[in-house]
Amino acid sequence: MTGATGSIGLSGVGTLLARGHRTRALARTMPARGLLPPGAEVVADDGLDQEKLGSARAGVDLAIHLAGLAHVVEPSAGTQERMFEVNTVGTENVVKVAARAGVRRLVLASTISVNSTARGETASQDLPERPRSAYAASKLAAEAVVIAARRQDGALLGVVLRLAAVYGPRMKGNYLKLVWASAQRRFVPVGRGVDRRSLENQEAPAEALELAATHPAAAGAVFNVTDGCRHTTDAIIKAVCAAAGRRSVRGWLPGGSVTLAAGSFDGAARRLGMTTPSLRESARRCTEDLAMDSSRIRRELGFRPRVEFGPDWETTIRELREKVDL
Repeated sequence: MTGATGSIGLSGVGTLLARGHRTRALARTMPARGLLPPGAEVVADDGLDQEKLGSARAGVDLAIHLAGLAHVVEPSAGTQERMFEVNTVGTENVVKVAARAGVRRLVLASTISVNSTARGETASQDLPERPRSAYAASKLAAEAVVIAARRQDGALLGVVLRLAAVYGPRMKGNYLKLVWASAQRRFVPVGRGVDRRSLENQEAPAEALELAATHPAAAGAVFNVTDGCRHTTDAIIKAVCAAAGRRSVRGWLPGGSVTLAAGSFDGAARRLGMTTPSLRESARRCTEDLAMDSSRIRRELGFRPRVEFGPDWETTIRELREKVDL
């Protein structure tokens, strides 16, 4: 498993070990002692050197590729190039080495954001892809490499899992910012909160990863992975506030006005030669509608997501408070 020390990888390694799989974890740098579960073999590898990857793949039957570069709102040209190098070229290297090494199945963790939706639309894997960002575009290109890959015997090698945003104590990005701001009473929603989001607890993808790696029907397929629900932004905010012991946020800022003001600020910043992240893009993300249909993986592979939304957020806040001041 590449990216084994990330928020999803740690759960994935633990699940694979618990189910009897000998597991080799690849990470860019050697993890701190005790971070990975006992029994995991650890190899330091950034995924960009095919020779090192070949050594790491020796004796491997199944491969799960989680490593990637994300959590950049509006990357610069240089960052976009690095994102393509890590997410797309890195995947090409993994696929080439896996095919040569006789790997039986390779699973790529992608993102549901490769397929944007119109408001009110619930997207399946069958809709035409419309990447939402440079990150999503780099992952979509990586998907094409994996789906086209063949094993030495000519059979399909790869499976793609388009994962929803994860929440939990190891989460990063916008949901971590939401938790901190809500807990500190420094958060005012943008928009009425009726837009929908597809999410999953950070522990949930582990079972989907094992199913994709082992189920005979998975080869060559693309699956959305979510908790099976469509949560409104308002419901998410209320769950976070309740878990943090805070009164639910009252009031909201009109999305159109905030986006317009943010765009004006971005224009002024560019004229002054500033290279700040786009406020307009951040405002747009606050009101985007992103709802995905994940019925295929439940129907075809028997995936059963655990849905305990309120209790999961309570666990998230409790464990975060052990690390940081909320």
